Amino acid sequence: MDLSQKLKKIGFVKDASNVEECGQHLVFNKQKHVLTSDQRSTLKHAHFCKFRFCPVCNMRKIRFKLAPELFAINEFLSYYDKTKYAYLFLTLTVPNPKVDDLKSTIRHMNKSFQRMAESKAYKQAVKGHFRALEILGSNTPSGEAHPHFHVLLMVRKSYFTNPKHYLSRDKWLSMWQHATRDDSITQVDVRKIRPKTLKDGTYRTAFASAVYEVAKYSTKHTDLTKLNDDDFYSIISQTKNVRFYAYGGKFKTALSALENDPQTKINILKKDLHWLDDLYSSYTFSVSQYSLDHEKKITHVSSLQTKLCSSNQKYITQTDLDDLQPKETAGVDIIDLPYPNNRQ
Repeated sequence: MDLSQKLKKIGFVKDASNVEECGQHLVFNKQKHVLTSDQRSTLKHAHFCKFRFCPVCNMRKIRFKLAPELFAINEFLSYYDKTKYAYLFLTLTVPNPKVDDLKSTIRHMNKSFQRMAESKAYKQAVKGHFRALEILGSNTPSGEAHPHFHVLLMVRKSYFTNPKHYLSRDKWLSMWQHATRDDSITQVDVRKIRPKTLKDGTYRTAFASAVYEVAKYSTKHTDLTKLNDDDFYSIISQTKNVRFYAYGGKFKTALSALENDPQTKINILKKDLHWLDDLYSSYTFSVSQYSLDHEKKITHVSSLQTKLCSSNQKYITQTDLDDLQPKETAGVDIIDLPYPNNRQ
């Protein structure tokens, strides 16, 4: 049984309909680069359901929001902060609660993590973090949930050689026990993240490895659909309005700077505006595949793009934006972050 059928069965009819229609109609613009004549396709319009556990929306959130945000934060810190950092992967668990107690357990975990993050030892060792919540494990017993945190920690390179800053696995366990007020917790996992080479030969830096490790699905939809109807209903209800991702320390400061200062983001990401829309294509999903509805050649070019092309100017500046009318800047996306594989 797929996710939409499961939702419909337990009475979430509207959510079921939205999930079923998610990504059914897509509109792409094929673009051409005026300097290199390279071509690419960009998604211009689509309906996405934004249901928390939708596999399509989860993938898009990770690929087009979380991962790019983390890469932009890393670029920002590299640009403005010359300190050399290393990265750790920390997993924190608590005893499995009943599914009906999941929300209160998550609230307790959030407060406990904040308590730990305010401790002297944590502040000395950790300079920034990104935290992701998962609520099920691969073998979670029926009637229970398995909430746990995956945390990307940014530490100084000297963390491993400076005894004042280094925290052993046992120290992390002690800190988490103290923060949760629960000595029955016996396990934490902490490890240094290293660069890796994938099976296809792609080299992934330590930071990239960390991003793809921690910014994963909060819960795979296949895990949810295996639950009995009562547990499934409780999981959906208990996770309503729950935050699954959070930033702290220098990660939070950097993200705030990027969101509040578009010019800073432009300087960091150097978005190339020499891509011009060339062809409009509309697709509809039917019988397990997308079929082309229609295509249309695009002849209109924005005044901003025309200016950049005529002046051989590669990057947009704040002056360019100030010179444009509001209706023209409305179509200029200066704060969308590019997917990391496409970063320049």
